[in-house]
Amino acid sequence: MKSWLILFICFLALTSFAQPQAVDTRILSGPLLNQAKVKQGELIPADLVIFTESGKQQTLLDVIDGNYTVLVSGCLTCPIFHRTYPGVEAVYQDYKDTDGLQFFYVYKSLAHPEYNGYIQPVTLQERLAHVVEAKRVLGTNLPWLCDDMDNAVRHTLGFGPNTQMVIDPQGKIVHALGWSDGEVLRKELVKLVGDSDTHTAVRDLTLEKRPAAMAQKSVQRGKATSPVFNETLVPVVINAVEVGKQPLYVKPRVEVTPGVLQRGRGEMYLGFHLDPIHHVHWNNLAAPLQYELSLPDGVYMTPEKGMAEEVDEDADADPREFVIEITGSEPGDVFGVTVRYFACSDEEGWCVPVTQKYEVRLAADLDGGGTMGRSFNRAGAGQNFAQAGARGGQQRGGPAGRRGPPGGGPGGAPGGRPSPDQMKERILGADRNGDGKISENEAPQQMQPIFAQADLDSDGFLTVDEVNAFVETSGQRAGPGGGGPGQGRPGQARGPGAPGQRGNPAAQLMDFDANKDGKITKDELPEPMQQRFGRMDENSDGVIDQTEVDAMIERSQGGQERRALPPGRPNRDSI
Repeated sequence: MKSWLILFICFLALTSFAQPQAVDTRILSGPLLNQAKVKQGELIPADLVIFTESGKQQTLLDVIDGNYTVLVSGCLTCPIFHRTYPGVEAVYQDYKDTDGLQFFYVYKSLAHPEYNGYIQPVTLQERLAHVVEAKRVLGTNLPWLCDDMDNAVRHTLGFGPNTQMVIDPQGKIVHALGWSDGEVLRKELVKLVGDSDTHTAVRDLTLEKRPAAMAQKSVQRGKATSPVFNETLVPVVINAVEVGKQPLYVKPRVEVTPGVLQRGRGEMYLGFHLDPIHHVHWNNLAAPLQYELSLPDGVYMTPEKGMAEEVDEDADADPREFVIEITGSEPGDVFGVTVRYFACSDEEGWCVPVTQKYEVRLAADLDGGGTMGRSFNRAGAGQNFAQAGARGGQQRGGPAGRRGPPGGGPGGAPGGRPSPDQMKERILGADRNGDGKISENEAPQQMQPIFAQADLDSDGFLTVDEVNAFVETSGQRAGPGGGGPGQGRPGQARGPGAPGQRGNPAAQLMDFDANKDGKITKDELPEPMQQRFGRMDENSDGVIDQTEVDAMIERSQGGQERRALPPGRPNRDSI
C-alpha cells in the first residue's frame, strides 16, 4: 500500500499545476536581460560606473576603450557560474592575446547568500574582498570588474547570476545571453574577430581551485538548530547603521512570508550570519548573541527581544536564527535591529564584544538573492521568492516548525492510483513526432511547470531514461508513510526536502551518495539514471559533486520561473 501512495504523490506532481501563476513584475527576483535598461543593439550609458579589482572607479566605456569586450557576470554563490566559467576560461585561453579583444568577469550581488557560507557584502570594500576570494576559490584567470553597491551595472545591463555579453568598440551590446556558455561565446567571437589559432577544451585547463573560506575553518558547525518554514520567504531591504566604526563581522539576513508584504501579518526569519571574509567565530564562553527590535507604532513583532540558544562548544560558526511573528505592519514600514555578540579571531588573537545596528524596510529586496531552502524550495515544491511575493495570499503550509492539518491537501486515500508504467506511458505518450524524446512544447500542459526538474541535462528534451529516473526518484524520495502534501510523521516539521513534498530528482541526487563522501559515483545511482551519468557529470571527473547538483537545481528553478510567466511574456533569460 505504501508504494501505491508514493506513486500517487508523484502522479500529483504531474497534474497539480494546471494554471500558471501570474507574476507581479514589481517583485521579480532582480532584472535579467529583457528587463535591462539597455538591451542588445543599444549603446551603454557613457556615465555607467564600475570598479577595477584594485578599487579604481571608471566608467564602463573607459574600460572598453575601443575594444570588443566580453563581460560574464558571476559571484561566489552562483552554482551555475561555478559550473560554466571553465568554458569561458577555455575561450579566453585561445583569445587572450588577440588585439582589440578583452575579457572580464563582473562581480555582482550574491545570487544565493549562505551558499558555501558567503553572505551579502555591505560595503564596496567587502565586495572587492569577495573578488579576491573568488579568484582564490575558483582559480580564475580573467581579470575582474566589480559592480557598485547600488548595483547600477546589474540594473542597467540586466545582469543575472551568470549573464554573458559582448560589447563592441563603440559601446554597443552585440551579444547577450542569460546564462554563460563558452561554446556560444566562441561562435560569437569567430563572427566578430575571427577564429583562434588554438581550440582549448575545458579538460585541458588546470584551474587552481581552493576550498571555500568556511571549509577551511577548524571551528565546529552544525551545533545550533535552524528553523523550518513551509512557505517561500521574500528577502527584504536591510541597511547597516554607522558603517565604518567597526567591521561588520556578523550580518543579519531578514526574510518574510508573503503575507507580511500583502496583509501585514505573517512570519519573519531573522538570521545572524558570520561573514567568512572577516575570519571570526562565535565565543560561546561569553553571553550568547542577543537582538532587540525598535518598532513603529501599531506594528507588533513577537518576540521583540531574543537571545540565541547556548551552544555546547567553546566556539562555532553556525548562524543564530530566529522566527518572529508579525502583525499590524504596512508595506514600506521601517524598524530597527540592534544586535550584541562576542566575536573572536584566532588568527589575530582577539575576542571582542560587538554592538551593531541595522535598519530594515518591509519591501522586497530585488538584489537580495535567493537562499536555497527558504527563498526557493530545494525539493522543487515551491515557486521562487518573486512568485511567492506576487501571489495573493496563497500559503504553502502552517507556521515554521509545525505540520499542516492532518489529512489536509491531496494525498489521503485516493481511489485510482497509477502504476509506474501508467505514469511513464502518460508522459511518453506526449511524443507526437515519434523521435523518441519529448520537447517542452510537446509536454502536456500539466507537466510544463515541472519540465525542468525532469530534464536533468537541461537540453530541452525528456528521454526515456530521464522519464524513468523522474518517476523512480520521485517515488523513492516521497517519504515514509506515503502521506501527501500537508501530511508528515507526527512531530516532524515539513520544510524544504521534507517528506510529503513533490520530488525534484536533481535536488535529491545526493541521497544516492551511499558512502557519504560528498560525491556520487555511477555505480551508486539506480540503473535508469546510470545511463545519464555522463551528462550529469559535466566536468567529466567520474563523480557528481554538490556543485553540479546545485547547478541542476538552479536550472530547474529558473525553468520553473520562466514557465510561470504570464502567456506571451518574453523569456527573461535571453534576447
